[in-house]
Amino acid sequence: MVQMNDEKTSQARIEGLDWLRALMSFAVVTWHMGIVPRSNVFSAERLTSHSFSFSDFINFHVLLAAVPVFLAISCFLFARKQQNIRRLLPSFWRVLLLLMFWPVALKLWQGSIGQIASEVPLQPLRLIVYLCRAGETIYYFFVCLLFCYAICYIASALKTKWVLLAFVVSSIGLDCLAITAQVSRVSWLTVFWSPVNFVPFALGSVLVARVESNDRFVRNRNSIALACMGIATVLAICEWTWMVDAVHFGGNGYALPAYTRTSLAFTAFGLLLIGFDPRIRTNVIVQYFAMTSLSLYCLHPFFMAFGELAEKKIDVFQSIHFASLLLVILLSNIGFHVGKLFLKKELLH
Repeated sequence: MVQMNDEKTSQARIEGLDWLRALMSFAVVTWHMGIVPRSNVFSAERLTSHSFSFSDFINFHVLLAAVPVFLAISCFLFARKQQNIRRLLPSFWRVLLLLMFWPVALKLWQGSIGQIASEVPLQPLRLIVYLCRAGETIYYFFVCLLFCYAICYIASALKTKWVLLAFVVSSIGLDCLAITAQVSRVSWLTVFWSPVNFVPFALGSVLVARVESNDRFVRNRNSIALACMGIATVLAICEWTWMVDAVHFGGNGYALPAYTRTSLAFTAFGLLLIGFDPRIRTNVIVQYFAMTSLSLYCLHPFFMAFGELAEKKIDVFQSIHFASLLLVILLSNIGFHVGKLFLKKELLH
């Protein structure tokens, strides 16, 4: 999500990425608000009677594709630049700024400085987990992004064949981790916040950046995108057949891993390559929501309580379920314009 408006490179702007930014920012809010009905895969008590439903497809293969897509875009924009330490450090600093500000701001909004201090664990292992989870907030995304930038930087020094091999191994490794968790009954192997889940997105982005202008790749780009989506579909069928297991509740809150799934890697890159199509054009609305996608991600947790309150107290919000979603998006965008008056630009877009 970071660097999503930082395409100040010699390459032409890819307008299809604006569509992905805008749509996936809505998907993040929709997921966090639980707008789409949730099946028995979310219930440990009713799991045995679960069968795959359309809501499962939307929740797990559309809404949960948002973070992988954002990481793929951000890593691609990072990887398409010539890599050196002078470029790496500013990118790291910007993400660190987001990581230092937003979790603290949200904690203060929800409690107090004393509460923040009291909940920080003292045990080393728990402290590491707490930091990786950005204080148990949604901003663990920025920890994962820092990790992915480091992977991109390391991969930039490797030959393409080794990057490709690492991408294949790490992609397959996601489903292997999930299966291992089921066999060993170790739930932490598939925790949703683990940076390891996103290694394929960094490596795949390096590969895409290297072949972006290759004539053969350009001619076959749409076919490759469709192949990625086809592979994702086959893998998703396998995952729903063999990976629905109660052990995943421990690290995710539902019986299927959120991000420890190989299908999401191919979904993300399929969508990324579709976004490369030069025939895709944006408009002012799409450009606006692409520009504010980072602020919507960062600000919507502050306003979700207002959406929940509106659903309880106002008739129209009770009859139109997604009205609360629109309210939170509206309040977050108001927050963006107010925030511009007081906050550094890098914190909002």
